[in-house]
This record gives sequence, structure tokens and C-alpha cells, in this order.
Amino acid sequence: MSTAASETHPAATAAPGWMVHHPLVAFFAIAFAGSWAMGIPMALSSGFNLFPLPDLAFILMFILGIYTGPFLGALIVTRAVEGRAGIRRLFRRAVQWQVGLQWYLAALFSFLLI
Repeated sequence: MSTAASETHPAATAAPGWMVHHPLVAFFAIAFAGSWAMGIPMALSSGFNLFPLPDLAFILMFILGIYTGPFLGALIVTRAVEGRAGIRRLFRRAVQWQVGLQWYLAALFSFLLI
């Protein structure tokens, strides 16, 4: 890699080589670790009662735990592979409306009916 390329994209050179060459494996490893980082306090609070949590806090931590790992994995791997431009594209695609508002609301709140 030339000196000019490392000056224009300093974050791309800081990424581990295995993450750039195996982004899917890196994503799943980070997603797994991030989900467990939220799941361990929940397990300790319910199973061993080391961190007593109210029911609402437990439910919120459970929902956050589901999304924390994959979100972190997507951010870290996208930043390592594509840099800042990739992060901008990722967020732009995440907020781009593809269907009507009623379907987004149905996806977000249908679990309450179940």
C-alpha cells in the first residue's frame, strides 16, 4: 500500500487484516460477543439475583441485547472494510423508507400482540 493511500484512509490501515479479508466471520464474532455482553448481566440478575432488576428494566435490556451485538458488528466491520463512506451509506440505507409507515409500525409493535 502506498503512502498516499495510508494518508487518505488512516482508519483502513488500522483495521486488522483478518477483518478485512473475512468480514462475515468478523461480523458474526462481534455480534455474538456484543449480544452476550448484554445477556450476561440479565442472566446474573434473573438466575443468581446478583443484580436485582425490575421487570421493565429486564425487558428493555432483553430487547436492547438482541440488537446491540449485530449493530456493533455492522458498524465495526463496515468501518474497517469501507471506512467513513461505508458508515454513511449504511446509515442512509437504514433510514431509507421502502414501504408505507403502517408496515414499519406493524413490524415494531406486532410482538406486543403475540
